[in-house]
Amino acid sequence: MKKKVFLGLLIGLFGILAGCSAKKASLSCQKEDTSMIDMKTAQTYTITFKKNKIARIETSSTIKVDGVYKKYTKELLESLEQQFATVKDKKGVTVKPNKSEDKVSIKATLEVTKMEKETKESFTMLGLYLDKVDEAKTKKGLEDQGFTCK
Repeated sequence: MKKKVFLGLLIGLFGILAGCSAKKASLSCQKEDTSMIDMKTAQTYTITFKKNKIARIETSSTIKVDGVYKKYTKELLESLEQQFATVKDKKGVTVKPNKSEDKVSIKATLEVTKMEKETKESFTMLGLYLDKVDEAKTKKGLEDQGFTCK
């Protein structure tokens, strides 16, 4: 289960970071998964492009649980936090986890224009090329993964 959530978020971030736009533009994408009993996941991305590059990414992932999964909210949150463990304290990265009795969520803001080269490279090692993406390719990549974008 943790692997499914982690893989989904990683694929989502990968899809965001695949392309370059000529002017300042914004892309907003959402995806929900209700395929598991007693668990619903939702992911959103808001990406701002400026001068053919991603300037900012806001991402939110939420897992709402019922039944037997309620006792695992701590572990679910730790799984979400692990994705940002190596960059959460870096310049240009803000990570805000949250947990309640039946829901865990994490919001992250990546201010790409404020990141140091080392931080950007840590995303590159995951296949995320923050300096080489455009809106059209990003949108197509996310839609291919089941996201609805506008």
